[in-house]
Amino acid sequence: MTFHPPRTLGLTVGTCLTLWSVGITILFINFAVSENFSVTTIIFSSFAFCMGCIAILFAKWNYSLATMEYSLDRNGIVIKWGGTIQIISLNSINSIIPASSAGLPKISGVSWPGNYIGNGTLAALGNIQCYITEKQSDKVIYLVTEKNTYGISIENPRKFAQEVQIRKNLGALISLESHAQRIPSFWGSLSIDIHLRYLLTLSLLSGLLMWLFFAVQFQNLPNQINVHFPLYVQNEIISFRSKNSLFALPHAASIILLCNLAIAFFIYKTTKFVSYLFLLTTIVINLSFVIAIMMSI
Repeated sequence: MTFHPPRTLGLTVGTCLTLWSVGITILFINFAVSENFSVTTIIFSSFAFCMGCIAILFAKWNYSLATMEYSLDRNGIVIKWGGTIQIISLNSINSIIPASSAGLPKISGVSWPGNYIGNGTLAALGNIQCYITEKQSDKVIYLVTEKNTYGISIENPRKFAQEVQIRKNLGALISLESHAQRIPSFWGSLSIDIHLRYLLTLSLLSGLLMWLFFAVQFQNLPNQINVHFPLYVQNEIISFRSKNSLFALPHAASIILLCNLAIAFFIYKTTKFVSYLFLLTTIVINLSFVIAIMMSI
């Protein structure tokens, strides 16, 4: 049996937040492209990138809310929220307490009106893992187990409690332990894989550093230049007649950055180590292009 929590308000607000973030992203992109290339362009582009990431997060959380459901059988309760699956053994449930008698928790985590996901605290019950979509006490219940307490939103708490009791009386078909599962993914691993998080951050920062350095050098150049690279070779290998041709260097580095990120994304599930190597290579290449820009300008 599957129960779906009330989600209309949460999905409406989540969609508005996502569209707002997308709108701000487009606004910063417009500021960036309307300016002559300079450090300001890079700053606006960085803001656009950050807002784009926020928009993706809102979209991901909104999708998780849309897929949220509670499945009940004789073995346990399965709470699904996006890529997170929380399994609660029926045998481990000591009691089901309505929020109308225990109160509503203070929740820290992914929260907006109609979506309250994260860790909550309540004086009577202590710490609570919340998968709540309504802050109405008549639609929230707490599943108290031996180790944890879970808060969920149910349209008809009385019927849900009766269904749980019926299945507990029938007995479990298999032995089940309460635990959480997460569908492995590149982005989902950012919160738990410290090496991935640091390498990805350094990859993006090295790319930003390269573009900032290029912008500082670029705006001080005359329109017509000759470039010799590398400087220690008498015969020029690369020669540009217009300073706009210098964009070939950071463009090439950015293409390599995107390709390496894409490869790291797709192979992460198969082999973390090779994924780390691609990100490390990205950092080295970006720093190498910084040196190339220094030598070329």
